Amino acid sequence: MINTHADMPISTTEKATYTKDLSLSCAKGIGIILMVMGHASCPERLRHFIYSFHMPLFFIMSGYLLSNYISKD
Repeated sequence: MINTHADMPISTTEKATYTKDLSLSCAKGIGIILMVMGHASCPERLRHFIYSFHMPLFFIMSGYLLSNYISKD
């Protein structure tokens, strides 16, 4: 699909008010690096250590991000 409105400016009401949390981005980056290390050939003890928390880390982060969108009512 071709975006024909790509050169049109975005109005101030359409801009997102989202601010990125740097600590969350760092935690996701570390989790991704550890996941790749765990799936690559690494020592067995390191693999068990990484597998003990890398998936719960992603679940916790996704729950934290989801809580911003769920209504508190």
